[in-house]
Amino acid sequence: MKLLLLLSLLISSADTASAQSPLKPGAWELVTRVTSLPPNGAAEKIVHEERSERCVTPQFIATDPYMNPEKDNHKVGGGECQTSNYTRMETSANWLMICTVPNVGRVESAIRATVRERDFRNEMTNAISRVDGSNQTVRLVTVGRYIGECQSQMKQLTP
Repeated sequence: MKLLLLLSLLISSADTASAQSPLKPGAWELVTRVTSLPPNGAAEKIVHEERSERCVTPQFIATDPYMNPEKDNHKVGGGECQTSNYTRMETSANWLMICTVPNVGRVESAIRATVRERDFRNEMTNAISRVDGSNQTVRLVTVGRYIGECQSQMKQLTP
């Protein structure tokens, strides 16, 4: 679970910023939902949901590439990730990412991101092949919306 949340936060932060981004600096509400997808086609099961508020600074936007899959390479703690099949439209992008994580296994992720000035959506569908031979599919969806000016108590996204 910690691996998936880490992947989601890293991807969503990478997807939401750059000098070219229509993303507006300021306070953002982020809602992340993690669901498990049963192999038998049954309904998704919510595993985790969390809300947070973050300050997105102009400095962060200026230094962190907008929807750039290369930011995902080598980001998972102790693991190796490679990206491929990158396609980008004006305010959206898709790519694949494969990570090998020690003591966890292999994670194959399909990522879709859409960013506009006051909202964004990042969706990762992860096929996990664990070192113990078990398999699982997990979807992480992070939705963000601009909520105004940053407040002093808010955590800042830093470059």
